[in-house]
Amino acid sequence: MVEKDDSKGVHRNSITRSNLTFVDTCFQVRTIVGRLLECWNPSREGRRQRHDSKCIQEIVGVIMSKLGDTVSSDVDNLVGVGCRVEKMISLLAMGVEDVRIVGIYGVSGIGKTIIAKVTFDKISNLFEGCSFLHEVGESSKKSGRQSLQERLLSEILMERGVKIKNVFEGINLTKQRLRHKKVFVVLDDVDHADQLEALAGNHDWFGQGSRIIITTRNKSLLYRNAVDETYEVSALNDNEATQLFKLNAFKKSYAEEEYDDKLSYHVVKYAGGLPLAIKVLGSFLGDTDNIVRKSALHRLQKAQEDRVLRKFTPLDTMSQGELLSAGPWGGEGGAKWSYKPRGAIVKIVVGHGLIIDSIMFESKHEDGSQEYSPKFGGDGGSATEIVFDSPAEYLTGISLTYGMMEGVIGFISITSILLRTNVRKYGRFGSETGISASSLVKGGTIVGFYGRGGSFVDALGIYARPKRNASCAPSKFKDLHSFLRDRDKAERGSALGGLHKLEEDEILRQFSTWDAISLCVGPWGGEGGGEWNYEPSGAITKIVIGHGIIIDSIMFIGKNDDGLEEYSPKFGGNGGSPTQIDFDHPSEYLTGISLTYGTGTFHTISQTGTINDVLSITSLRFITNVKAYGPFGSETGTFASSPSRDCVIAGFHGRAGLALDAIGIYAKPKYS
Repeated sequence: MVEKDDSKGVHRNSITRSNLTFVDTCFQVRTIVGRLLECWNPSREGRRQRHDSKCIQEIVGVIMSKLGDTVSSDVDNLVGVGCRVEKMISLLAMGVEDVRIVGIYGVSGIGKTIIAKVTFDKISNLFEGCSFLHEVGESSKKSGRQSLQERLLSEILMERGVKIKNVFEGINLTKQRLRHKKVFVVLDDVDHADQLEALAGNHDWFGQGSRIIITTRNKSLLYRNAVDETYEVSALNDNEATQLFKLNAFKKSYAEEEYDDKLSYHVVKYAGGLPLAIKVLGSFLGDTDNIVRKSALHRLQKAQEDRVLRKFTPLDTMSQGELLSAGPWGGEGGAKWSYKPRGAIVKIVVGHGLIIDSIMFESKHEDGSQEYSPKFGGDGGSATEIVFDSPAEYLTGISLTYGMMEGVIGFISITSILLRTNVRKYGRFGSETGISASSLVKGGTIVGFYGRGGSFVDALGIYARPKRNASCAPSKFKDLHSFLRDRDKAERGSALGGLHKLEEDEILRQFSTWDAISLCVGPWGGEGGGEWNYEPSGAITKIVIGHGIIIDSIMFIGKNDDGLEEYSPKFGGNGGSPTQIDFDHPSEYLTGISLTYGTGTFHTISQTGTINDVLSITSLRFITNVKAYGPFGSETGTFASSPSRDCVIAGFHGRAGLALDAIGIYAKPKYS
């Protein structure tokens, strides 16, 4: 609405910005300026005629800068935001007339959106058009990418009624309308690459001087879309976290009671510098009485000091080095690579022909965001995409073969792969030639892969851990806040006690799961004899090996929790000389084995009279956390080895008849 005072010739804008959306504000400002120009005769002022659109843009810029100042006037009251916004603006390099895309990443609740919003409010007046698209990932799921494209163009061009039929039309329209405009765009909480491809697919979509900010929890999205700079938002330091907690809990920067200072200290340690968690806990405890606060202090202290809980590390915070690993199997060519995603693997793309040329992974985090690996290997072969029905379906094992490429001497690579889930098998991909290897996870899931790669996949191994259960993640604080917001003091106090007990139960429950996982690796060797299996209830303390030219037999002695010895049968025949290995239990434990297997000692005769060699184990070597034992037998044939880190060998399996035909292991975490 515009009011005109005829006596003074003054026009007044009666817009109340707080009651309008950003787009509506822009439309009304543009309308007001247009009417002002209609009433203005520049010839009477002796000024040179200028194009209306340019004049409108300048006046809109001035007005919007004033509106922006009111929005960002409270930045100083946002703890820890000011310095992070300064860092963000420096990465935008405002003095450079190019198109620049900057990504902000970090865990949920760390403050990515507020940093982007304050930055937007501070500098949006420097651009010809601007747009802040909030919660892009969620909006894309609800309304589709074309609705986001419509919002983007409406806000930047200040035009109502922008309609787009499909995403491809939206991409073309964005390029046509914005390639000569200096724009500022924030794409907040992006969780999939196709959202970026639809909204900011390339630098040349926008005019010189444009700046694009992307916020995401998925760092790999930024690298896939060639951003110019990335900014990982760090957690609040102790001083910032304490100040934020006190402002939310006590509405001031200091605590009046001594136990409130102690409470602040323990909350800050508990929350780990996560702003959202500190705000939720501050708001919750700030509305409770002294009795509940003292109870909270006692429980937080107990959680930090409890030696039983402190002895373990919850699965959600385990370092990647604490995963069970098996392999890698294959050759020594190419470069080392490793993929340990934060979420579950939901897709694998295998490039294959006569061998495995490449492998690539996609995973999904608990918050729904996706993570993409690079392509490990070369560009040959045909691509096959395997999509798992996550979370119901998950990886439990692989079997593979490796050997020299046909016609290429000296280069060993992975020749075939078969993948197993809790539901079905996928493959086999490639050609099943060379040496076989396999690994099956019992009570857990494969959560990552590692190996070597160059022009193809040279070697491949796995990382495993227990099947993850739902646990407390930063994003869950939002649900917690919604639940507690409308509760009275008594219910909040009860909730605090319940949460503490739930935390203890969850940690203990997760560790009982961790203790139950085992990694089944192998067996290596032949197909003769019958299957055998040895999984003792306690630790393996002795091994008796019958050996000569080959491994004739193997027998195990374990000790259960009551200190009683358990004896396995003898697996294999009666040949060879026996050697007994005694481990210094409990300080010494098995961590790995190496072996060779081949033919030449035993033969079978088929019904047609053909003599066939029988594969058997020709040598064995045992590795503990203290030393190595062996090798026993003769090291001839094909070499193989098991994991020798991050695990304890808890059992063996294989095949045996007149000799030890095949052997494999069961591995468990060394923390069990």
